[in-house]
Amino acid sequence: MTEKMMDNSSENITYRVVKSRQGAYTLVFMLDGREYPLHSMINPLRESKSLEEKFNPALYDTLIVLGAGLGYHLVPLSDSVQQYKRIIIIDVLKDIERSIATNPPVSFLTSSDNVVFLTGEKTGDLGKKLKDLIDLEGTKGIQVLEHPASFRFFSLYYTTIKDTIENIIQQKAGNAATKKAFGRRYLKNIIRNVSFIEKCSPVSDFFNGFDCYPALVITAGPSLDASIDEIARTQHCYFIIAVDSALPVLMSSGIRPDFLVSIDPQPFIYEHFAGLDPGEIVSVLSISVHSSVMKHVALHGGGTRSRVLVSMNTHPLSQVISAVSDVIGSIDSGTGTVAGDALSLACELGFNTIGMIGFDFSFPSWQIYARGTAYQNRYARYFQSRLVTVEGRNMDYVMRSSRGFRYEGRYTRKSFIGYKERIEDFLFHKNSVVYSVNPSGIAMKGVGAITFKKFIAQCTGSIDKKACIARVSSTGRRMEDVFERGRFKDRLHDTRLFSELMMESLGTDRESDKYMKLVDALL
Repeated sequence: MTEKMMDNSSENITYRVVKSRQGAYTLVFMLDGREYPLHSMINPLRESKSLEEKFNPALYDTLIVLGAGLGYHLVPLSDSVQQYKRIIIIDVLKDIERSIATNPPVSFLTSSDNVVFLTGEKTGDLGKKLKDLIDLEGTKGIQVLEHPASFRFFSLYYTTIKDTIENIIQQKAGNAATKKAFGRRYLKNIIRNVSFIEKCSPVSDFFNGFDCYPALVITAGPSLDASIDEIARTQHCYFIIAVDSALPVLMSSGIRPDFLVSIDPQPFIYEHFAGLDPGEIVSVLSISVHSSVMKHVALHGGGTRSRVLVSMNTHPLSQVISAVSDVIGSIDSGTGTVAGDALSLACELGFNTIGMIGFDFSFPSWQIYARGTAYQNRYARYFQSRLVTVEGRNMDYVMRSSRGFRYEGRYTRKSFIGYKERIEDFLFHKNSVVYSVNPSGIAMKGVGAITFKKFIAQCTGSIDKKACIARVSSTGRRMEDVFERGRFKDRLHDTRLFSELMMESLGTDRESDKYMKLVDALL
């Protein structure tokens, strides 16, 4: 019966509330002309004991319940509902909370201000709302409990939601760990980068400017090696969006990307740019990218209109910049990866067909990255000897990094699978036509796999890419025209606001004076 639920919504389901033999309300839902009882038709109150021992507000202050029905399994919460920071109740049946409100044993749920109902929603829409509701800051713990009867009848729906919740928690936990590890780096980078962004243009000026053209998004995964010659031969047929780590590989093969994406806040990222002149490449940089990259690219390309585009992200200081100038725009995919942001750029620019190369999420052929990347060059130039080859270094790294973990028979890392799932979720919510071209890594759900030949067949021939970019950029603005540095600096001199920024960025405001001196020195 769950096969009827392939649309992951309640559009085909109706239900009615009736009295059981012993007088308590019970629920019957209808699907395709058949009726199914969700609770006992004799004594539905028996369910009140089913989860009684699992509620633990002392350990978990956020509770997510998958499946509500008429709420009998939640009766034990009547004594502890206010001990939770938030209770999120999800049910496939639309507006079931109205029936719960009139069911005396559990009506307290609808009158409690810390209880949120999400009912009758499609799983994709639920994911967006859950991202806003699930907060790891200051949370003791999050508990997810299942209503057995709801899971039995609607397993596809609730399993999908459960996977979504797990991905959200993993991503937010990763973001929290990133903030703890790189909080100071992000903060310093953004402050320093503000002194350069007047040479940049808002990324939003390019949005939807390329809807007549195809694009190829390239990362530095090992599978890039197999396509590099074909890319060099056909690069005039599509626009190329490259992540920063792929830049040395492409340029050494005579391939000049049209767009380059860089977001990493760490200093080693400059290794990808060393000795390379971005020239006519349009660089799209996160506001928190390492300042050495912003400086290098801005000084080389910032003299030309719209040669360097800046993108906002979710960092608190970035949000202050957006408040000062709300036209800058963002390609932040929320995946935490430069690969995801490169795909986000392709979608935002409006390309009608998007190919992906190098998205391996694994170590195919015992390789870590494509040949010619800064990483592989380091192995070849500095660490190779007659006793230890590049291939040996790669194999050693694969085994240490993966710890023997394999997915679909390929060595990989659990973090790679997390990246894959977040990118899949991102693409699921986009209307863009996306293909995986010549894939050799782990397959992506919802993304069709095609050969390079078939991808080229979807292109319409040679494109005057320089003219297209010039046309789009001709109406572009300089940041100096849309961003007032003095106004931004004045905002930061608001003591209360700056203290909040420090708390959000570093978890403490003890270093406020130190960072304010940096603001005054650079701005």
